[in-house]
Amino acid sequence: MTTLFKEQRLSEYLNNIEITLKNKIDRYNDFTLINLDVEKESEKLIKELQLFVPRLIKEDTTTSINKEKIDGRQLPSGTYFTPGKLIEIEIANYNIPTSGNNVFFKCAPNGFNAMEINVELNIHDMNIKLTNYSTITGNDEAIEGLKNLLLKYIEIIEKYLLTIKNEVDEFIPILKAKLVKYLTEKKEKAILKDETKDKLNPFK
Repeated sequence: MTTLFKEQRLSEYLNNIEITLKNKIDRYNDFTLINLDVEKESEKLIKELQLFVPRLIKEDTTTSINKEKIDGRQLPSGTYFTPGKLIEIEIANYNIPTSGNNVFFKCAPNGFNAMEINVELNIHDMNIKLTNYSTITGNDEAIEGLKNLLLKYIEIIEKYLLTIKNEVDEFIPILKAKLVKYLTEKKEKAILKDETKDKLNPFK
């Protein structure tokens, strides 16, 4: 299970991307740098990052119900239970397909804290489990309550994703400009080194 938007700050993730790319460029040999198209290379490096902020494909959501036995201590605070006796409850599973790079579900945007919701996060979908700690089947009140709770969660998740998308959209052109500058400097140094090497040869 993953707590959404908790693992790291989005700003840290984006800063690490810049460091990683510059380290990658540092490993380019002089021949590669001399023959480099700086603009195309910077675009290629960014494209390889797959900075596609996820989108929830809500219209393809599927649902299922399963039963589970829990200890009374797992019930909401104030609920009566018999110590040592397992209680059977039903759980509503909402499977929501996603598109984009799911790493962003683990990043907290600026000004936001982690969401208090755990999901099963997969490459192309997320699974949200909700329960009323009782029976869901045939219980219209429980069904409506869980649907409304899900909609509340989805609204918050999409708010986070929109904020992340705005930050990433601002970051990409800034990153490209930095990469172009860095690649240009590296290329100029490689060319200067190559020209200097030729000048050292008295037979040329």
